[in-house]
Amino acid sequence: APPPARAADNPKPVVRALEARRPHDCLGQPAVERRAAGLHLRGKCPPELATKAIESMATLNDVAGNALARSSAHAATDVTGFGLLGHLREMCLASGVSATIALHRVPVFDGVRELLDEGMWAGGSARNLKSILEFVESEIDEDDLKLLADAQTSGGLLVAVPPESAGEYFQSVPGSALIGRVESGTGITVTA
Repeated sequence: APPPARAADNPKPVVRALEARRPHDCLGQPAVERRAAGLHLRGKCPPELATKAIESMATLNDVAGNALARSSAHAATDVTGFGLLGHLREMCLASGVSATIALHRVPVFDGVRELLDEGMWAGGSARNLKSILEFVESEIDEDDLKLLADAQTSGGLLVAVPPESAGEYFQSVPGSALIGRVESGTGITVTA
């Protein structure tokens, strides 16, 4: 099992990554799409989007980490190379649960969809999407699923918190959002 996470101001273990998820937990995630910085380096990303992405990557997870202890979080993992869907799949499989997320609730930087429409999508992200499709039931088209499978450099924390403390968690972590729920069963459902 992974070592327990520790909040900076709390020496006691807070949660075990990928474990202890419970049905009805609320799922949260901060704004996605850090790859804009890489496109900027190649001259393919609008400067304002690149600046926002770089600022986001430079933001530490300490505020979110400290909020884990206060909210009695059941699980957390950092979203990186496997994208949001890949890391959510790992959490579901490790915990024997399923999850439902709503695309419209996932924060996305302005300009990201336009980059995807122009074909700006990494090969690793394409492999992520291909590997997750058999695990995902979705009412949205594949182009929208790309947002959720995109590899991240520093995509923040995906957390599972009990419903009774979700409000406190999301209020205390700037930029975070309630994106879905943990449920009984298997797989991931993505709604519009």
